[in-house]
Amino acid sequence: MAQRFQVLRCCFCKIYQVQQVKKNKKWSCKLCEAKQSVLKVYGQGSGADCRRHVQKLNMLQGERMQTVEAAACTIEEPAFANTDCNCQRLCTVSEQLESSASSRWSVYLDQTPIIDASDEGGKEEDIVYTDRQQFQASVRNANRNRRNA
Repeated sequence: MAQRFQVLRCCFCKIYQVQQVKKNKKWSCKLCEAKQSVLKVYGQGSGADCRRHVQKLNMLQGERMQTVEAAACTIEEPAFANTDCNCQRLCTVSEQLESSASSRWSVYLDQTPIIDASDEGGKEEDIVYTDRQQFQASVRNANRNRRNA
């Protein structure tokens, strides 16, 4: 007798997954380990068939989430607005996106460069930056200094 599997969706993390059919209607999520009962079976069959179905469902769900995020990030501009205002609005939005992306990690990062104290023999000091924007700015400044010298 072949084993039967079913496709279930966790009600907490919303991920589809394959579980073996049991007499007991309780199951636990493999990702968030939440214990729950079977509410809806999204598919049933052999293990390979269920795995393919789960991959397809999770991929479709991920694509839907990406389109929703992309739609939230786009800015709809009115046709009658001044182009200078549009440029300023786009600049401020891009700056907000950059600051929101870096602010999440700024709690864990030092804003000051780390200077390696092991090179005391008159050599150039190695400076290590933990912030991407500071690093890129220092690289640009170094390139400008090389061109001017």
